[in-house]
Amino acid sequence: MGAAASNQTRQMKEPLEIGEFRKLQAPTDQYVIPEVPVKRQVTDFKFTITFAVLIVALVPFLIYTFVHSDINRFVRGFDKCGNICGRNNTHVDGIDCSGKDQSKLPLLKYTKTNVDVGRYYTEDDMLNYECAESCDTNQYVIILNRCFPAEDNNESQEFAAELTSDINKSAGYIVALCLIGLGFSVGMLFLFRYFVAVVVWVILIGSIVGFIILTIVMWVVHSNADSSNKQFWQYMAIFFTILSVVFVIMLICMFKRIKLVIRLFKEAIQVIFGIPLILFEPLLTLLASTILLIILVFFLIIFATTGTLQLVNSDLYEYVPNGVMIFTWFFHIVICLWMAQFIVGCQHMVISGAVSAYYFSRDKSTLTSPIYNSFYNLIRYHLGTVAFGSLIITIIAIIKALIRSLVNSRQAKVLIDCCLGAIEDFLKYLSKNAYIQTAMHGQPFYISGKRAVRLLWTNALSTIAVNSVGDFVMNMAKVLIVVCTVGVGILIRDSSITHFWAAIVISAIVTGIIADCFFAVFETAVDTIFLCFCEDRCMNDGMDRPYYMTTNLMQYIEDAKKTVKDKDRQ
Repeated sequence: MGAAASNQTRQMKEPLEIGEFRKLQAPTDQYVIPEVPVKRQVTDFKFTITFAVLIVALVPFLIYTFVHSDINRFVRGFDKCGNICGRNNTHVDGIDCSGKDQSKLPLLKYTKTNVDVGRYYTEDDMLNYECAESCDTNQYVIILNRCFPAEDNNESQEFAAELTSDINKSAGYIVALCLIGLGFSVGMLFLFRYFVAVVVWVILIGSIVGFIILTIVMWVVHSNADSSNKQFWQYMAIFFTILSVVFVIMLICMFKRIKLVIRLFKEAIQVIFGIPLILFEPLLTLLASTILLIILVFFLIIFATTGTLQLVNSDLYEYVPNGVMIFTWFFHIVICLWMAQFIVGCQHMVISGAVSAYYFSRDKSTLTSPIYNSFYNLIRYHLGTVAFGSLIITIIAIIKALIRSLVNSRQAKVLIDCCLGAIEDFLKYLSKNAYIQTAMHGQPFYISGKRAVRLLWTNALSTIAVNSVGDFVMNMAKVLIVVCTVGVGILIRDSSITHFWAAIVISAIVTGIIADCFFAVFETAVDTIFLCFCEDRCMNDGMDRPYYMTTNLMQYIEDAKKTVKDKDRQ
């Protein structure tokens, strides 16, 4: 039995020798995790250069596109000769009707016409458009500085006008509900801190009960449905039945591993409250992502208004972009996608560096500035690694989007989303673990990713438990936060606002983003602690080389050893 345990340990450690991985010159050196900056080297620098060069190369293209655009074409609108409403226009050579003074005509007015020109169709007629001084509100509805015929609006435009007005009226409620959602997010973290085992089991058992109830409901609806909908409800009932059975089997198989998940959750919460500044890191990510989104949307509007005035149909003139402008649009989208993944990768790197420093510190009270040190390591050494990992994800996302655009079949698009989506999710997971390894050891992306895969494969069952049960629990916690916020919104509903549901929907979306930001720290902390746990078991034996893990995780190892001994005795 002892020999068997020794062989098992040797088999686990041989492919994971940290000395071979780190390739330190002096074999007697003490391994330090995270690796000290003195021994770190700049990783994947060529991708840092590539990323920077592409961003700089994009700038002149954006300037060229911006020069040939005018945002007033979007804000104010323009007539069929390209004259912008509400301003004195410049004459364009070769276009006699251009260059009109429309400064006293601020609105773009659409009128019905039977002439075979125009951009907008309404049943058998088309809409002609010209600048106007005012619009009769009895006959027209004004939306975005444009006057649409009321008879053509019917429900859609009136609904849009009412919805915009109601959202403005409920702005205070939206802010209040978002703050309530923030409070629920913080409260959920405190629940995990003090009652983590209870919360995990309540979520898991509650989910099982919910799936079973949904399954029963689906079969009841199927039995009472008419012949036209019977097959649909049968498919839904079968789907939820399979889902319930798979979920129950998974929990039964993972029952003992759930204990590890709970212990990792406890460790992650302890780290989060031990390094409270770590909660502010997602705010920087959210700020950077918001700035990136503003830049993306702004230039998308610019692209929509860029081009040179050209005759496109009879006496209709449009602003048509040339090849350079179209290329700039695609180039801009690619860089923004890459930048978005890069920002998220930086967050993973900073959090994992701080968490690993906390884990591998014997005396937590002496730990100083783990967030700052991790951020310094990222900026000084590992921007290239994040650029490399985010580039891989961006390429897969672009390939998926291009293939979907070339396929007309809905079934084929679903298949593409499933296959390439699964590959994209796997690469995101791999990149995240590679970032964690880089934050620990200071190695390049490929080497870190390879080691992460070997560690996760060696602890395959625990990996499955952490990534299936752990992610499910955290996702359900986020859903619960959003549901509670929606429930509060329903309770405080203002009956004087017709479309108050819009305020609830907006609040739910913002609350989901807030909860995701908070639990992004939690998720990264759990993943980092799990890899730290694997590294700790690989480096140390608990005797000659004491573990860094807390007694909470040590107890899990002891329980696992007892289980193995009991099986050997049998």
